[in-house]
Amino acid sequence: MLNNIKSSTLYVSFGCFLLLVCLNFSGFFFNEYLSDIEYSYLYFSFVFVVVFSYYLQEESFASLGFLFNACLFLFVGGRFISSVLSVNDNDIFSLSFMATYVPKDYERLEIFTRVVFFQLFLNIGYFSLAKKEPIEKAASSPEIPAFSIMLIVLILFVLCLVEQYQMLSKAMVEGYLARYGDQAESYDAGSAAKYTLLFILTGLLFSTRKKKYIYLSFFIYMILATVIILIGARGAFVSTILMGGWLYGLHRKVTLKKVIVIFSMLAVALLFIMNFSARGNYYSLDAFDSIIKFLYDQGNTLSVIGFVRTIDHYPVFSYLSTFLPGSSVLAQIYYNNGDLNSYMLSFPAYANFIANKEMYFAGYGLGWSIISSVEMFSGDLILVYCMISLAGGMLLKLGNELAKVSGFWFGAMSCLCAKILFVTRADVKTIIPLFLYYSIAYFLIIGVMRISRVGYAR
Repeated sequence: MLNNIKSSTLYVSFGCFLLLVCLNFSGFFFNEYLSDIEYSYLYFSFVFVVVFSYYLQEESFASLGFLFNACLFLFVGGRFISSVLSVNDNDIFSLSFMATYVPKDYERLEIFTRVVFFQLFLNIGYFSLAKKEPIEKAASSPEIPAFSIMLIVLILFVLCLVEQYQMLSKAMVEGYLARYGDQAESYDAGSAAKYTLLFILTGLLFSTRKKKYIYLSFFIYMILATVIILIGARGAFVSTILMGGWLYGLHRKVTLKKVIVIFSMLAVALLFIMNFSARGNYYSLDAFDSIIKFLYDQGNTLSVIGFVRTIDHYPVFSYLSTFLPGSSVLAQIYYNNGDLNSYMLSFPAYANFIANKEMYFAGYGLGWSIISSVEMFSGDLILVYCMISLAGGMLLKLGNELAKVSGFWFGAMSCLCAKILFVTRADVKTIIPLFLYYSIAYFLIIGVMRISRVGYAR
């Protein structure tokens, strides 16, 4: 596998690894630690190392791997970058919302090490698998009844749009947090069923590889994402735009220059739209100051990564729900249909609940990150942590490359793409169950269509 990684990339990666080892050695034996601004400059340099590595590997800058790193730069590394650009020694690791968390020097080093190790080993895993050449007429899914599915998709889209519009109207009157007001209510296993079904069915439309269905499905995603950003949530809009970049670049060579232009336009669009959202005129008129504030705000996931490490025990269903579809139903059975609250079913909800019960029930939240999920499943063992990160990068590359040659995988990665990018600041549980639902639906429909065709032929 390492044969696919160029020696120059390995040297650069080993240099980053060795630097982190030296920092930890210095902290453990000599009690010498860096300041926040020094960590910021190191991470800022690491950003260029990652970009340079993708250039050395001749990977597309619109590939799923690079876009995933871009989301990590924004949602996890945003505070590092903003500190460098503003030349300001802000307290980038501390949390002051919902709970007060000021990490000690050794904890800051641990957080920084895990953030960089995750990206470092993720990219090594990504580079270790060979690229596939795009096939112009790749295998599609001709047996999918696309027109019938499209009609159902349009109905679901209208239902979801109406619900989001109602939420937008409520948020404009009561504020951004009104959309989270149902956190205090008992958990309803079917509350998000129509959204899950919408993603599954649009994934089936993507699998046909027909342009009209690809355009329609992405248009639906964009409309919903635009309404959501008007409500005040920015992450879904960012990840959906980047998904469009992935779709565009899957069969094209996208240069770094094009990506920089796209990111710049995205930043301008975000700052403009946010002025009309339920959050109000949140950013200043000065463009540069607005970008600095935007980066700092979006990078608050870094402080969350540190805070959630202080929580010792998470509910068992937080682990099960990451991989097991229908785990919420099992939880309801386990609790004998009693008062099952949503905070019992996921890592981020439980962390929010522990941070501040009153604010959690009032609708506030901290968020989460895939980095924290990896740490939960690694048992805080650094070797296991690095191996999971490595495997994650390989899975990311596998999905990206199979989407070039297979209708099934193109459909799967298309309906998952925005969610994959968003797990940089969200829970992984949004991905694996959806993939399993999509796979079951895909092969079930294919099987039924083939059986009906044989029966009709007879």
